[in-house]
Amino acid sequence: STKLVQTALNIQKWFANRDTLSGFEEGEIKLESYTLLVHIFSKLEQYEDILSAYETWYPAGSNPPYFTKNSLAHAYIQLGRYELAIAELEELSKELNGNLHAGSAGNLALAYIYSADYDKALDTLQQASLEGSAYGDVLKYYIFDQQNNQTKMAELKGRLPAAFAVTPALLPRVGIPQSPLLAKL
Repeated sequence: STKLVQTALNIQKWFANRDTLSGFEEGEIKLESYTLLVHIFSKLEQYEDILSAYETWYPAGSNPPYFTKNSLAHAYIQLGRYELAIAELEELSKELNGNLHAGSAGNLALAYIYSADYDKALDTLQQASLEGSAYGDVLKYYIFDQQNNQTKMAELKGRLPAAFAVTPALLPRVGIPQSPLLAKL
């Protein structure tokens, strides 16, 4: 943990004092360093720091890569600020013409679940990227339990990992994919 904290401080110090690169290389180094910082802060469960880093790396008007919205949504979900997570992911969905990748769609469905908007969560879980996924099935099972829909729960139960085929239904713990760089720290 001390090593992670020190690494985060080093990245922030480097970013504050570095020379700007030209062209696409600038965008690339910003994204790589921001992503590593997000992974470190997630591992340390310092979600407010993800939001602060975003503001530092991508100040207003800087046109950040659209998929950085995933890191903001992840932080907002962890902080219990579901409406903000939904806003980020709905905006991302618009930019992608409704074709969210599985991770983004799963997070959007989860934010809807935490907001008790089960209809929107189920609509989101119908997306092709989540079709037949164990994660999507676990979220559907949870919704059906909340709605007391025993029939739908029974249909899904056999497809669930054993740890989630229980009543009351459980939500999976939300994380971010493991960073290959973080594994080296």
